[in-house]
Parts: sequence; C-alpha cells; structure tokens
Amino acid sequence: MLTLLLISCITAIVPRGMAFPTTTISIVPHMSICELGQTFTVEIWISDVEMLNMWSVSLTFDHHILWTDTDLVKEGTFLRQWGAPTFFYSGFGYDFQHDVLYLAIDGFIETYDWVDGSGPVASITFMVVGNGETDLHLYETNLLGIGGYIPHTTEDGHFSSFVALSAVVDINPDALNLRSVGQWITAYIQLPTEYSAADINATTILLNGTISPVQDLKYGFVTDSSEYLVDHNNDGILERMVKFDRATVESFIYNQGIRYGNVALTITGKLFDGILFEGTDIIFVNYAGDANNDGTINVLDAGVINAHWGIDDSNTDFNKDGIVNILDLGILNVNWGQTVPSTTL
Repeated sequence: MLTLLLISCITAIVPRGMAFPTTTISIVPHMSICELGQTFTVEIWISDVEMLNMWSVSLTFDHHILWTDTDLVKEGTFLRQWGAPTFFYSGFGYDFQHDVLYLAIDGFIETYDWVDGSGPVASITFMVVGNGETDLHLYETNLLGIGGYIPHTTEDGHFSSFVALSAVVDINPDALNLRSVGQWITAYIQLPTEYSAADINATTILLNGTISPVQDLKYGFVTDSSEYLVDHNNDGILERMVKFDRATVESFIYNQGIRYGNVALTITGKLFDGILFEGTDIIFVNYAGDANNDGTINVLDAGVINAHWGIDDSNTDFNKDGIVNILDLGILNVNWGQTVPSTTL
C-alpha cells in the first residue's frame, strides 16, 4: 500500500510594507498519490502577498476520482494570524459554460485589517472514489487588498491513484568510495514483463526523491536509444539505463551521515502514460582505507588489515576482490592521513 506523504508548511509572517515578488495562489503539496478508498489533505496557499484582506477561488477536479464535502473544507490560519474576526465559506456550484462542477471557497477579514507574507487560507480533505489522475485546477481566483485588486499567478495541484509498478533496479558501482573521482553512477531499470522500458520518461526519474539523472543532450546515452535501452543482465528483457552525477550522489550519501556499510538507493519515476514505478537497490559504501571506521586513515587501519590478511573481510577488502592483500594495503597507503570531511565532500 502506498503511504501518502503530505508536506508540512510553515506560515511565514513578515513586516508590513515589505516589497514582495509575484503573489501566487497554489495547491500544497503539488502532487498527491493515494489509493482507492483512502483520504488525503491539501492546502490552498497564498504566497508573497501584501495587504491582503479578501480572497476567493474556484477549484475543479474529476469528481469520478475525488470527492469532498463542505464540512471537510476548513479555514486556514493565514487571515487569522493577527486575531481579527474572519468570514469563511465553501460550497459547490456548476459552471455551465465549461461544463464542470467546482468547489467555491472564499474568506475575508471582517475588519479594516490585512495580512502580509505567505500562509494557508484553506485545507481540503479529499476521498479517493475512483482510479486515475486529475488536476486540482484553480480558476476564477481573486485577491483583494486594502489598496484594491492584487495581481497574482496560480499553481495547480495534481492527484494520481496509480499504484507504482515494482521495478528491478541495478545500480553500479555496487561498492562506492565516497572519496572517489569517477564521473557517473549508473542505474538500470527493468519493468514487469507486460511493460516496456522504452516507455519510461527519464525526465521524471529521481534517486531517493532528490537527484535527477543527467539529461544533457550532448551525451549519447541521453539521446540514443541504442545506448540507453540495454539488456544489462542478459535475461532477454531490455532495461532503461540512466546515469547520475557521481559527486552529487556521493555528497547526498555522505550528508545522510553514512560512511560505511549498505545503503538503499531508490529509483522512482513515471511512464509516458503517467503510470508510476519504483525500485530499490542496495550498494556498499566505504570510505576506502578507513578499516576501523573512525573517520581517519592511519596506523590503526594498517593493524586491522594485518589482522585480516589473506581472508575475505568486508571491512578491509577495499577493492572488493574477495581477499585482503597487498592491493588493499596499497589503497590504504594512497589515502594515508586523510580524514573524512566534517560537513560535506
């Protein structure tokens, strides 16, 4: 079952009279994923506004996929931050011109007062009543301040009830030295047999929800399908190959506090038709030469190597060739005296 992660937002209060960039009305979080029968909550946020007194929006969505009731639409905290009384309303209407059902929501401060900054003006809890995808589309929006109409932009939300396909992911290298100078981390993504790796939209791929693959068109592995569609594991099924900047991945791992041991790296993304996929691979991380994992490479590590000489020991077999020998001692010597940086790579 998918777990829905909702973004926790903080109301920002700024001094009155401050100049702001473009004011925006947006759905937060922008993307929500939930299974049939579950519920989730989004907020309507107004960002970077000055002297706001009144607001209103109309929100459309596919009511065959999502539904809500007016008692599930709650006033946000933004207008009430100074303690002045406020008015809040929500109700359904039908737009005959566009043939859509919409949710109308509005609110205002009942006194001659205003708010500045950013914050939530409403929250909406939806029930998932059907499978599919739908935009949470903001239209006929209006913001009024003490000085009159406030120009603004809007950012819609999106919902999907698609359950993620289980992909097989193989990430190379399998063992990673956080002080290495290589260029790429390579991932091979294999979908269930009824789906094609050619249908993977590489622009949607993320590693651990954070790092995008290299998409620079100067590389053949980005533009040439004969390079990025490969049968890496020789099982007769093509995989989608993508590459990540190695330094970026190493910095991400390091900043998670990981110096040595197994690390789970998860690849997520979408097919061109919107279907989600997800897969995880385990790689081994080693600060090469730091046999006792104390952050510094010195005589203590040489002692550990000597104690494990000639055997297969994961702590001291730095090059992962199955035996602790002169090659591993050479790696230690190359890195002798190095200390893991205290903050970033």
